[in-house]
Amino acid sequence: MSHATTRAECFHEAIKADGIKCYSCGIVLATRVHRSLSVSLDHLWPRAYGGSSDAVNLLPVCEVCNAAKADRITWDVFGVVNDYSLMKHGQNALLLTKMALHRKAASALLRPDIFRAVVAMSVPYRARPPVAPLKALRDAGTTNFYWLYFQTPGVAGAEFERDVDRTVRTLLYGTGVSLMMKPGQGFLGDAPIPEQLPSWLTDEDVSYYVETYKRTGYRGGLNWYRNMDRNWALSGGWEGLKVQQPALFIAGGEDGVIKSAAKPLEQLPTTVPGLKQILIVPDSGHWIQQQRPAEVNAAILEFLRPA
Repeated sequence: MSHATTRAECFHEAIKADGIKCYSCGIVLATRVHRSLSVSLDHLWPRAYGGSSDAVNLLPVCEVCNAAKADRITWDVFGVVNDYSLMKHGQNALLLTKMALHRKAASALLRPDIFRAVVAMSVPYRARPPVAPLKALRDAGTTNFYWLYFQTPGVAGAEFERDVDRTVRTLLYGTGVSLMMKPGQGFLGDAPIPEQLPSWLTDEDVSYYVETYKRTGYRGGLNWYRNMDRNWALSGGWEGLKVQQPALFIAGGEDGVIKSAAKPLEQLPTTVPGLKQILIVPDSGHWIQQQRPAEVNAAILEFLRPA
């Protein structure tokens, strides 16, 4: 079967499954008698992360939304809210793992009418800087920050994929991993891995991650870092924007990201004027929602409780 035939068949299956509407904005793209708007296909689970091109993973999208794919995370979050009819309830909380990633923070910045409260974890929000992030590092003479190590295709990926089990365990619960690269070492370095799993992680969890990354590789995630300066350029319209909604920030006291983000953390009351609380949970790291679920859930519920 040819690629063209396969794509055509998938296209018709996707249209049949969802009706001829854009899955992002809901506009009617075409009917049996009127086909004035162009219909494209988009991947529900991105190909870069192992998503297939089968009909079950394809959705119809209009030209306007397809052209805005640089802001796809914003569209994806909006699509989830729209698909589950959460907008009808009027009190939506946007949960962000890393608010510093502007593609996610854009959901709160651009649609405060939908995302009325923000709970951010692990990485404090940074306002758009005047210089592209990778360029700023190079201009400052920094050469050993992990963002830069991730730039050359085939380097970090080869290190991570050499022993996926070790990579997964090191990133989840290894000790001594530094965001600043040591000369002659990769990102994982010689970080020791405790013999015993932490209480918040199971062998089944580790096996799932290992098998998944053996199948997909790490290229998709690393490509995000390689696109940082382009994303910065595309976010020019967000210059000076602040997160005005009521907001809660939660992070682990032993998180290396937090330890290296003292200035953004200090600036949160300015960059996020609606900030209600900064909760730093002691004796916990980057994966705070997994490591300390009771504290995280209690803080979120208290934050969302009506005054």
